[in-house]
Amino acid sequence: MEFIAKVNAEGKAFVKFLNDGNNYLYFEDGWWSSDIKGENRIREAIVGDRVYFHIKMKIMIIQSL
Repeated sequence: MEFIAKVNAEGKAFVKFLNDGNNYLYFEDGWWSSDIKGENRIREAIVGDRVYFHIKMKIMIIQSL
């Protein structure tokens, strides 16, 4: 899967999959957690801890960034 990642002037990150026309995936939120479901958000961990990164994305149709 090929994609291009861009950040607009407001600092919002978008990912465009090259085979998907004008649809972009917008990274709406991202966080680390200590559980696979993402319910226990964390801000720090130590070496050896198992952590998970979660992202919430939204599909947007954009002509250009």
